[in-house]
Amino acid sequence: MLLLLSLTVTASEITSYGVGLGNSYSGLGINYGLLSETEFKYVSTGVLGYSSFSGKTYGFGMGWMKTNLFDSNTPKHGANIYVGIMNDSGKYNNTAYIGAGYLYFFNGIRNPGKTIGFTLAIFFWLSILNIINYIRDNKFPCVSEASE
Repeated sequence: MLLLLSLTVTASEITSYGVGLGNSYSGLGINYGLLSETEFKYVSTGVLGYSSFSGKTYGFGMGWMKTNLFDSNTPKHGANIYVGIMNDSGKYNNTAYIGAGYLYFFNGIRNPGKTIGFTLAIFFWLSILNIINYIRDNKFPCVSEASE
């Protein structure tokens, strides 16, 4: 068995959940994670968008926020990294993204309250899932049916 992710819970960490809008919530959604005095490690899921043409776009991701990078005495300024995947209900429309940004916690990271910030993200087509779906459905360019 291969261990891909290991989370160690210490006595100073508590579980936390939230509902909101932004990368921390995969769009309009929820997050759940481990919260300490200076860090928040989380998973999130939500709806990233909707259009009458393509329907809903769903997202799932995980991230890490840290507040003691700038000033160890003030847990209000934080940096975050985020990795996610989104799909607009189509087999061939999987997109992955990675982002980094800045957050400001009005009451500090450990206390409930408002947060604002920004994240710069890089999006890329999640080619492995899309190629597998194309090959399975015989729609990949190198797989062609014999013509009669």
